[in-house]
Amino acid sequence: MALGALGVPLVARELDLPILLLAAGNALLVAGFLSQLGQRGQLSLSAGARRAFWVLVNQLPLASALLVGVLSVGTARAGDFSLAEHRTLQTITEQLSLALANLLMQETQDDTFF
Repeated sequence: MALGALGVPLVARELDLPILLLAAGNALLVAGFLSQLGQRGQLSLSAGARRAFWVLVNQLPLASALLVGVLSVGTARAGDFSLAEHRTLQTITEQLSLALANLLMQETQDDTFF
């Protein structure tokens, strides 16, 4: 995925999405900590730690969404997520086309449909 160089995974294919989440989360934590470190011209470790904590708390919905996705697909590979999405879309399209075909057949058999 994004961490692959020329289509070759840098770590492991099974860790595509968790590594992305971990890398982005760490970057946000460091940025949040450093943004409040020098508050009002003074060195304030507590303000930096407080901001980093709130950044971490705000990452929990994303991590839980990834966890639900991994549990529903069964793997954390980005390619498998894409394949599962394609299968779901294909199933929905097939069900809608069958429902439309049944509706059209019912309309042709029953003149008082509308």
